[in-house]
Amino acid sequence: MVMHMDLYSLSLLLNLGKALLLTIVIELVVLLIIKVKDKKIFLASVIINVFTNISLNLIIQTIPGTYYHIAVIGLEIIIVIVEYYLYFFLLRNAKQAIKIAILCNLASYLIGLLLMPFIY
Repeated sequence: MVMHMDLYSLSLLLNLGKALLLTIVIELVVLLIIKVKDKKIFLASVIINVFTNISLNLIIQTIPGTYYHIAVIGLEIIIVIVEYYLYFFLLRNAKQAIKIAILCNLASYLIGLLLMPFIY
């Protein structure tokens, strides 16, 4: 039984790491594509994703299949709002902050959905 728990924990940790790495790479590429120049935003993106992505992926482990997609979309909206406030705090530009938060999260969500069958 202990061995099973250890393998489960290792598998979960590996999956969390894959999801986080994929999200960070996608969102940094989006920041480059939309020509963000402020290096603070790149660093902030990495830091905030360590918290939001891991939290999201831990929470969705507990959601029954029936509510999975609705819950993920709701959680993603909350994450966009949280990230908007972080970017707004750094940029003091609401339009730029919402653009970054929406585009980065939309790209990482959609690309993640496409790649999920190949990664997990």
